[in-house]
Amino acid sequence: MGRKALNRPVKPRRQAQVSLVQLDILPGDASAQMHITTAQDAPPALTAGIDEAGRGCLAGPVVAAAVILPPIFDLPGLNDSKACSAKTRDMLAPRIRQCALAWGLGVVWPARIDAINILQATFEAMSRAVRCLRSSPAQLLIDGNKTLPREVLALHWRKTHAADLPAQRSIIGGDASEPAISAASILAKTYRDTLMIRLEKRWPGYGFATHKGYGTEDHYEALRRLGPCPQHRLTFRGVVPEKTRGEAGQPAVKPRWLQALLGDRREPDAAPAHLCLGRSGEEAARRLLERSGMQPLDCNWRSGRLELDIVCRDGDTIVFVEVKTRSTATHGGPAAALTLAKQRTLCRAARAWLAAHDAWSSPCRFDVVCVLREGDSLHLEHYRHAFECEPTVDSGHAAWQPW
Repeated sequence: MGRKALNRPVKPRRQAQVSLVQLDILPGDASAQMHITTAQDAPPALTAGIDEAGRGCLAGPVVAAAVILPPIFDLPGLNDSKACSAKTRDMLAPRIRQCALAWGLGVVWPARIDAINILQATFEAMSRAVRCLRSSPAQLLIDGNKTLPREVLALHWRKTHAADLPAQRSIIGGDASEPAISAASILAKTYRDTLMIRLEKRWPGYGFATHKGYGTEDHYEALRRLGPCPQHRLTFRGVVPEKTRGEAGQPAVKPRWLQALLGDRREPDAAPAHLCLGRSGEEAARRLLERSGMQPLDCNWRSGRLELDIVCRDGDTIVFVEVKTRSTATHGGPAAALTLAKQRTLCRAARAWLAAHDAWSSPCRFDVVCVLREGDSLHLEHYRHAFECEPTVDSGHAAWQPW
């Protein structure tokens, strides 16, 4: 070897940055393998974009979507849903669902919105959307100036995700600057628009298919003409009509039909007879159940076309109570009060309630309270285990069904 070779400086070898070394060695396995994952090969942390639709509407649910996009995607025209035409949104929505690593939707209906206010309902819808993600993101990008309350997110996160709670970052105008948030806004908007078109068929006359529940002039005119339906948010200004104030200092007077709908008893003789009879019977049934030791959970609960008169808890059992109020003595027992079709409808409503409250593991039963009105007096009969519901094999939630 020459002198030049001896004096040449030795360059250090370039070594890969090892982030993880895993040895797969089994007892008696002669071929032990070593898998080395470099920092360049480590999977990137997942980030989910979150946005909502329908927060400022007078009717219909608030819908939120969460989307995790891959590092490289091809979605030409992706932008804020409000900046896209309906045709563009309908074209992008299936492509987003196809290319996304994970996506989820969360829906909160008007009754829940009225109970907890629209801001908390929006947080709940977003948390439900994150819960539906099949992959656990490390960070949430939320459109707006608020992040999700930690306790609300944790309530839904821990039901499907084993990882720690993700970090959160709110971005004002994020639906126009962050692709994942833009994708979430499109999914939430298209799903809600489709839902409102279907609700128009259930409650015609309001124009839900046209204005999607927003406060347009046609919508306000329909409210003045028809009054609110179960899909309206009664706590929103303009939904509940008021008569013109009379003398100074006199409170506004609600229409008589609305007093009956809201249970206003200041003028009990003003409501239609069938509304007064049904409401008085349900109120009497609720007091009877409380005296028997049950704890009422919901009254007149609705989800779409489904409705439950009373939902209460009897020990560890969730009890769905159907109230039948009659003004004649020919009311019969629960078998006469409930047809087979009505029993099936109540079973579907019960499943919807359990899904909305995540109570699949609770034992359940169906009761009937028959109320007979004779003059000014009410006679009540409480039938426990009034009927049994056939289990649904393909429901995916067989644990809750005790029958």
